Amino acid sequence: MPSAYGARLTTFEDSEKESECGYVRKVSGPVVIADGMAGAAMYELVRVGHDNLIGEIIRLEGDSATIQVYEETAGLTVNDPVLRTHKPLSVELGPGILGNIFDGIQRPLKTIARISGDVYIPRGVSVPALDKDILWEFQPKKIGEGDSVTGGDLYATVFENSLVEHRIGLPPDAMGKVTYIAPPGQYSLKDTVLELEFQGVKKKFTMLQTWPVRTPRPVASKLAADTPLLTGQRVLDALFPSVLGGTCAIPGAFGCGKTVISQALSKYSNSDTVVYVGCGERGNEMAEVLMDFPQLTMTLPDGREESVMKRTTLVANTSNMPVAAREASIYTGITIAEYFRDMGYNVSMMADSTSRWAEALREISGRLAEMPADSGYPAYLAARLASFYERAGKVKCLGGPERDGSVTIVGAVSPPGGDFSDPVTSATLSIVQVFWGLDKKLAQRKHFPSVNWLISYSKYSTALESYYEKFDSDFINIRTKAREVLQREDDLNEIVQLVGKDALAETDKITLETAKLLREDYLAQNAFTPYDKFCPFYKSVWMMRNIIHFYNLANQSVERGAGMDGQKITYTLIKHRLGDLFYRLVSQKFEDPAEGEDVLIGKFKKLNEDLTAGFRNLEDETRTPFSTKTAHFKTTAAMDELNSNGGGGGGGGGGASENDDGLGVTRRKRAGNRKELGAAAVIGRGKPLIVGMCGTLVYYHCAYRDSSIISLISDVFIVLLCSLAILGLLFRQMNIQVPVDPLEWQISQDTANSLFACLANTVGAAESVLRVAATGHDKRLFLKVVVILYMLSALGRIVSGVTVAYAGLCLFCLYILAENSSLFGSCSSKFCWRRDSPNDELDST
Repeated sequence: MPSAYGARLTTFEDSEKESECGYVRKVSGPVVIADGMAGAAMYELVRVGHDNLIGEIIRLEGDSATIQVYEETAGLTVNDPVLRTHKPLSVELGPGILGNIFDGIQRPLKTIARISGDVYIPRGVSVPALDKDILWEFQPKKIGEGDSVTGGDLYATVFENSLVEHRIGLPPDAMGKVTYIAPPGQYSLKDTVLELEFQGVKKKFTMLQTWPVRTPRPVASKLAADTPLLTGQRVLDALFPSVLGGTCAIPGAFGCGKTVISQALSKYSNSDTVVYVGCGERGNEMAEVLMDFPQLTMTLPDGREESVMKRTTLVANTSNMPVAAREASIYTGITIAEYFRDMGYNVSMMADSTSRWAEALREISGRLAEMPADSGYPAYLAARLASFYERAGKVKCLGGPERDGSVTIVGAVSPPGGDFSDPVTSATLSIVQVFWGLDKKLAQRKHFPSVNWLISYSKYSTALESYYEKFDSDFINIRTKAREVLQREDDLNEIVQLVGKDALAETDKITLETAKLLREDYLAQNAFTPYDKFCPFYKSVWMMRNIIHFYNLANQSVERGAGMDGQKITYTLIKHRLGDLFYRLVSQKFEDPAEGEDVLIGKFKKLNEDLTAGFRNLEDETRTPFSTKTAHFKTTAAMDELNSNGGGGGGGGGGASENDDGLGVTRRKRAGNRKELGAAAVIGRGKPLIVGMCGTLVYYHCAYRDSSIISLISDVFIVLLCSLAILGLLFRQMNIQVPVDPLEWQISQDTANSLFACLANTVGAAESVLRVAATGHDKRLFLKVVVILYMLSALGRIVSGVTVAYAGLCLFCLYILAENSSLFGSCSSKFCWRRDSPNDELDST
């Protein structure tokens, strides 16, 4: 029975020679056993049944042949014909491959959909892989009649699209003298463009080649790869780089982001062409690629924007297609990639996923009743994987002109349950040189790319050292330090779970915070934002440089110890004083590469210089005492505990702590209890007190005194100024920070950072000015503050005395807090808490 589409599609006729046919003896799923196949060869392509289903011979036993059929075998019966084709499963190579989508055996899906009008591929359909009626602009090179050419020589170019120049080469197994070469013009794939004579035999060539998928295309020699594969993902480019011509594996459980990483590499990598093979994955993923890629553009050196799809070829063999075709799809994709490699291009092949390919091998092996190995996979699984990955590499191409090309294979692996001990994962890791291990826990925390930096590795770091030395001589040391920080964080996490973060040394706290910066603001990227979906390598290097620079400076400042007055530099002090620089570090990822390389590098250099200057100023401040009587505070992660210096605030023993005797312990316990009670009282009465104060002031001015609005503004200004001073000092002493949540405020992150910096600067400035004025260290400043307050109060004598009294009280409180006088304790015990016992009074003295 001829195919239902025989009137429109090319099929084999029933009048073929009987000697070329066998007959079906047994059907078992995708496996068919045929008799009468004497003379057939291994991996020969056959047509099975009256619908001419495509199959491939995978075993020969005497007169019988075992065939794996690449289409649905439902309806096949015993004694159905099996027609030999005398050729292996091959692909057509020529202009028209780019921008097209094929199934696992290179049938063009768009053409089939247009002809059949069905959403599924009809059984037995046979259409040319490449359209042979399209005219291509043929431009021969400087080759004339009588010239000798050999396999691999490039003799012409074809304008396929504005992104890739299609170079027409001689098949690797051809050679001879040129007897004819077509002049420039438009030709189809059926037209003869070259004729060679070898040993008296003439042979004609078109722009179309065919090549068996299971046979690697020959090369002149293999070369050592030394150029990185830049993916636009910071965690891959900086920590675990691959090379053009490398082999990479991306194992991960369901939902970890394997497909997203593969698609990101296809979109943004520095490869010339991309072959994306969807092997047994969900159909919606290939549909997403088909919809997204034509809309994505890449910028050429001359400034033109071109669609990414122009450099991409898709091979789709989804999970609802016949399982046997999965095995062929991998070989189809790698053969197409080798074809473009022979032109001198750098090609990336994404295989998503090799686990589905291995499952197809397992099913076919089971149908053949072969002895199963681990988890039911065939014993030759590792050998098949190795033969596939070995087709990658950087090579010197056959023929002339002399050129280099490469094929990079990135294989996604889907181990069941995320178990990396799966046979497919284990066999893959023994072959590939780069391992990007995805972590389910990171994916659940929405950390993408979810590459686990503790288990991933790259064996190409040494091969890329020369490239990194030319790009940035410090990058290797910076990357090593970043890895050490991340590894040290993992070690410290166990200690933190046991004793808490407060018990760590200051250098360890800096390590934890730097690791957090690296994890959340460097390794994680947002693929849905214009500024972070793609990160150029220079941006990755400068971001890491600034983070590690902060880490080194912070450690150096802490290790230098106390200043002249005994005040130590702690991480809490660093983050409080340099909060603005810290948030600039966090905000590095928001810099948009569209601004240009020079602009971004200028911003990163400015931040690097500001970090150096900020730490220098911090060290200078800690070395300069406010007074010989200035008290010193020992900062912890929870709060700064006030330590008495032996009675009054005087003291030559600056910074010395109390002896750990019973009296000292009692003092600290009672002081802590008083602080807790005082804090609870303030929190409990804070809002009513503020509301009452504001209401009283407004009523006093507008009702009782009948004053103008200027009076109210003056009062509010004085109250705000003095309140900011008190607030700033309390924030500094108690290590309180004011975070700004941009999501809650419905503002951008830059605006949030600016608001926080403005608030911090205002509070700090007011506190610093009034504190210095109140303590009397700067007589002129004290005089200026008093004069300003007097002038405000003298605006027509309309400012209330309550405001002036409040300002004086603020100055007095600042003086008490800054001097750490025992008067503060006695006053607070009298006015804030219950009167202490005689023993308490003895302690206070």
